[in-house]
Amino acid sequence: MPPSQSEDQEKLLEEASKEVKVQAFEMKRCLDKSKLMDGLKHASNMLGELRTSSLSPKSYYELYMQVCDEVRHLEQFLLDEYQKGHKVADLYELVQYAGNIVPRLYLLITVGMVYIKSSQHSRKDIMKDLVEMCRGVQHPLRGLFLRNYLLQCTRNILPDAEQEEDPEVKTGTVEDSIDFFLLNFAEMNKLWLVLSEILEQLVSCKDYIAQEYLMECIIQVFPDEFHLDTLDLFLKACADLNPTVNVKNIIIALIDRLAVFATRDDSAGIPTISNCLTSFQNRLLLLYSLAIPHSPSSFPPTL
Repeated sequence: MPPSQSEDQEKLLEEASKEVKVQAFEMKRCLDKSKLMDGLKHASNMLGELRTSSLSPKSYYELYMQVCDEVRHLEQFLLDEYQKGHKVADLYELVQYAGNIVPRLYLLITVGMVYIKSSQHSRKDIMKDLVEMCRGVQHPLRGLFLRNYLLQCTRNILPDAEQEEDPEVKTGTVEDSIDFFLLNFAEMNKLWLVLSEILEQLVSCKDYIAQEYLMECIIQVFPDEFHLDTLDLFLKACADLNPTVNVKNIIIALIDRLAVFATRDDSAGIPTISNCLTSFQNRLLLLYSLAIPHSPSSFPPTL
């Protein structure tokens, strides 16, 4: 990334971060005074900073983490209110009237999580509602982070029973949890169809620091199954990176990630291992041939 663009990103992130701090402070002050509606208004304004399209993935991630830290205060307040006997169901309906789709869905997920914790009677319906309503955000970056937030919030409250004790209660079963994950993954996959364009932009920027960082982000952020399906595309992009990029470390990080996945107790392993090895072999030979005139010390990686 050119120096001017890097400076612009820092400035944009700084401005967004300041606004998040201001709105978070006002939100906490209102919540401390039990002014829930005013607190939700400031929470919505704070979450509205995630509507931006101006930040790079790296900067957006930093902003996202900052916002998530602040939203936890709202979550804890709502849990405390439930323990005092206040109803969460009405609030779940209320936040759906927030003006903008991005803050609305973040609030809906947050309140929905508290709703499930307070009453599991409608857990199945709320899970389905949340994963489907997230379709309202189709921007790749914003959509992927939103669905990641959904997974983070629900990972410890999903149903794990083999069958419902009372079908009318709709607490859900482990099959409902599987359907939830699969549907969310399918929607993330649709957003990730722009992978080729993202890699194209990443390669064309020619900045080795940005390229190394973003390639590592791709490896760490997305599911193992994703890497299996896009392995050849990812390795092809590695061959087009700036010659000074330490591609060896990127490849090793990817191999380590897939190796852990293959040996995990809850994993069936890598079903297409022969295809993976073929892709690695073909692409690594190409990478090695390209690396010789530029940086011989970076290849070949020891597999």
